This record gives sequence, structure tokens and C-alpha cells, in this order.
Amino acid sequence: MIIAQNILPPPEIQGRLRHICIGNAQPLVTAGRAVLSGIVKRPAQSAVAVNLLGLAGDEQADLSAHGGLYKAVYAYPSEHYAFWRAQRRAHGAPSAANESEDELPPGFVGENLVIEGVLERDV
Repeated sequence: MIIAQNILPPPEIQGRLRHICIGNAQPLVTAGRAVLSGIVKRPAQSAVAVNLLGLAGDEQADLSAHGGLYKAVYAYPSEHYAFWRAQRRAHGAPSAANESEDELPPGFVGENLVIEGVLERDV
């Protein structure tokens, strides 16, 4: 069985892996109720093993929408962080942990791989 093919972008696309982020599922309070979520990710401090179901040390809470053979690792372009900074400012959201005026922390949107130079339209 072939699980993934052509997973690398074409050679003319030059991308960079900026961070590998992992996290444990944990309860988060939203709209007054606690839900189990795996969205909180932090940059890994050492090498991370990759297997068919994801990254070692990373958990997903809602396996109907995340994880498994076809959704094991979530890559997200750092170029989109500017959009989220603007959205947060426009809606008066509190600052994220360690957020400066120009940067959101890696893993901010629950991504495992923070990439640069490869957008969705490129793959």
C-alpha cells in the first residue's frame, strides 16, 4: 500500500523547515466548558521521531478530524502568521505567550511543522 507519494514540492520550490512542534492533548476551556484539545504545540528541543501516525511526543484529541494515516502531521506556512497577527489585533485578542509585535510563537495554530517558502498553492 502506498500511503504518500509526491510529498516533496517540485525542485524549483525552495522551502525551509523553521520548527518542529509537538504537544500533549489537554483540557482547554472555551465557551464555559472544558474540551480536550491537542492544539497547544511547542517547538521540540531535540530530534523527533516520525512514524506512520505522526510525531513522537505529539497527541491529537479529536481523531475524527486530526491524526491517522492521512492527517498525521500538520504543516503550516509561517507566511500566514502575519494574517493571524492582524486578526488578533483587529479583534482585541490578548497577546499570545512570548508574542512580540512582529512574531507569534511557533506552533501557534497547532501546526507540527512551521515551514517557510512553500505555500499551499505550491504543492
